[in-house]
Amino acid sequence: MAKTPSSSVSESVTLRIPNELFAQIKAYAGSHTRGNRSQAILELLETGLDAVSTQSSEPLQDNQLQVQVSETQQTVTALSEQVSQLSQLVQDTVLQRLTLMETELGELSA
Repeated sequence: MAKTPSSSVSESVTLRIPNELFAQIKAYAGSHTRGNRSQAILELLETGLDAVSTQSSEPLQDNQLQVQVSETQQTVTALSEQVSQLSQLVQDTVLQRLTLMETELGELSA
């Protein structure tokens, strides 16, 4: 006869599980717990809870990512301003040289 834990150490739970999910649990039990479905369910629950607790630390990583995104946006904005300034400088220089060339051509034809 199987040894059962005392009621002060564990809880007995009755629940309905969709057939598709239960088939996956039975397959896991067959390959990981020698067919012990209760043990398989406990292992799967613990794995799921570990995954959830790991995700609870991810917001810190999300905050770091948000900081990086913010810094990148600031860099892009600064670079965009520099490109605008350089573009204006190039336009001014081209206009000055065109004006100078027109003046020189006008003097040569006179």
